[in-house]
Amino acid sequence: MTHELEFCQADSSSTEEMFALLTEHGPNQWNFLPEDGVKSEMQDVADGRAAAILAKDGEKIVGFAVAYPGLIRFPKLTTSKLDQSKFGYIGDVVVHPNYSGRGIGSSLLNQAKAFLSASGVVEVHIDCHEENAASRGMMRKAGFEELATFHDPDRRFVGSRRTWLGQSIVNSAPY
Repeated sequence: MTHELEFCQADSSSTEEMFALLTEHGPNQWNFLPEDGVKSEMQDVADGRAAAILAKDGEKIVGFAVAYPGLIRFPKLTTSKLDQSKFGYIGDVVVHPNYSGRGIGSSLLNQAKAFLSASGVVEVHIDCHEENAASRGMMRKAGFEELATFHDPDRRFVGSRRTWLGQSIVNSAPY
């Protein structure tokens, strides 16, 4: 039986199920998901350095997005002069394939942006392989615009080997 989806913030008890979802349904030719990086991200959620927004169908996690307040992932590409604490980064986003195409990914991104905004973040960044049309579409639907595209051979192994970096302004800049 399918329940109405619930969106909520993860706690440390969610990370094992999140890890399983990401490692089973996240890998594809476009995504860079080294096991140690995924484990580190789950530890960041468990330790409170990052927050995960969950999409749940009953008790089952069917998607999530990880949000990092105060993180600039690609500082050399940042054009604004904000203090680092005013930046946020959205790491991994995954939706179980049985739930894809329902706008869950965009909803997760919007909820992650709302969390970051409430944390005092002004500018949120996210990235993906430039040729990953599904991810870029989800990101654009959630209000992300292109900040930069750059050669990234250490993380991108197929196609153009370029990363698309998106940004979304979630609060007025305090100048």
